[in-house]
Amino acid sequence: MPFSTAQYDRELREIELADIVENFRQRLDPLLTPLFLCDIAGACVIANQAYLNFMECTMEDAIGWNWTKFLHPDDKFEVYRRAQLSVTKKSVFDSNHRFITKTGKTVYVHATTHPIIGTNNQVGFIGSVVDETEKIELFNELRAREVFMKTMTGAMHEGIIVRDINGEIIHCNAAAESIFELTNQQITGQAPVTDGWRTIKEDGSPCAPDDHPAILALKQNCPLNDVTLGIVLPSGKEKWISVNASPLRREANGEVFGAVSTFIDITQRVAFQKQIDEQILHLNETYLELDLKQQELQQLNSKLKYQAETDALTLVFNRGAIMSRLNELINKSQNNNYGVILLDIDHFKSINDKHGHLVGDQTLQIVASLLSEHAPNGCAVGRYGGEEFLLVCSSIDSTGLLSLAEKIRQSFERINDSPVPFTASFGVAHRSLVTQSTDLIKYADNALYESKNGGRNRVTNYSNN
Repeated sequence: MPFSTAQYDRELREIELADIVENFRQRLDPLLTPLFLCDIAGACVIANQAYLNFMECTMEDAIGWNWTKFLHPDDKFEVYRRAQLSVTKKSVFDSNHRFITKTGKTVYVHATTHPIIGTNNQVGFIGSVVDETEKIELFNELRAREVFMKTMTGAMHEGIIVRDINGEIIHCNAAAESIFELTNQQITGQAPVTDGWRTIKEDGSPCAPDDHPAILALKQNCPLNDVTLGIVLPSGKEKWISVNASPLRREANGEVFGAVSTFIDITQRVAFQKQIDEQILHLNETYLELDLKQQELQQLNSKLKYQAETDALTLVFNRGAIMSRLNELINKSQNNNYGVILLDIDHFKSINDKHGHLVGDQTLQIVASLLSEHAPNGCAVGRYGGEEFLLVCSSIDSTGLLSLAEKIRQSFERINDSPVPFTASFGVAHRSLVTQSTDLIKYADNALYESKNGGRNRVTNYSNN
């Protein structure tokens, strides 16, 4: 039988394929990706261990088997047709289909085959397999749940969004479409943030993708409740929503495979709250303004009260104010432990006549200053009239009151920075020694006249004996 060209081409392909097989064995077998090498007819020539493990078979089982025999019956025709087309065009072949392993298990794969071109023609192809069973099963599970979710959530007023494990939106209900003013096609398939759909926090700052409630629920594997987010729509319109987010878990093993978010439109509530906050701010500003005016009024009242109660020359209480202090003490006191000291500057008229009224005024100011300096706590000092001064003292016994008057009298004698020397006569009346408290001034005045009649520059204590 003569040697044909077809036979020569076949033998040449077998020789070249044998060299590739050896190279495959040495270099590709350790790889973890399932790989197999087939001849031009699709029969397996060699496979790495990862492929054998994936197909649950031995090398003896795999060699000689046409890879199409592992195809699921429902996928066989379409995959074979496309594979033949790929061989004809000497092009890469990509396919998503099902394999049935040696043990009968159905697996979903993504297979890729590359043509191996020899000296004259294609001698075979090398293929890789990626197991997508878990991904497809998850997709089918989500799809089944999606149908359930659409039926259950379609009539709900709350917006609902379901995301897969990667955070992409795979379902939304009609309420979500209404809130976002987007169609289902515009929402589903989106990542947490797109160019046309931005989210902001309550303070107006951008909300990062990782801070979205659904993404946090996925990462932290726990629910989040009552999270307020602002949605800036493609139109520029701003809406506010209150979000609850929870992870979705498989019933079999509790594994998280997605997240569901429910939310309500609180735009009107936020706007109303903003109005309330603005009104509160305005009220606070008004209250602050009123408070400032009240402080100013209090300061003015204090100033007016000070002016009304203070003797303009000596800056101690005037007659009306010091008598008011005495009347308060008389009306409120529960005991007899108080009294008065009435004093009169000796020969004050002669000071005015001899040295002038300016020196007389300076003398009155020095007297007032010394009285204020020596007056203990609970003792008020006032100008009673002309050159007379009155001290109203509380929480002091008669001995202490008399001692205070004497101390003040001596301070007048020792003064050395006065424009002229001066002395004063004192009259002391303590509540415990008088019959009527309202007559304390009269009793002190009587004692004062006794001091003047007795030679002046002395202290006389009133006695009812």
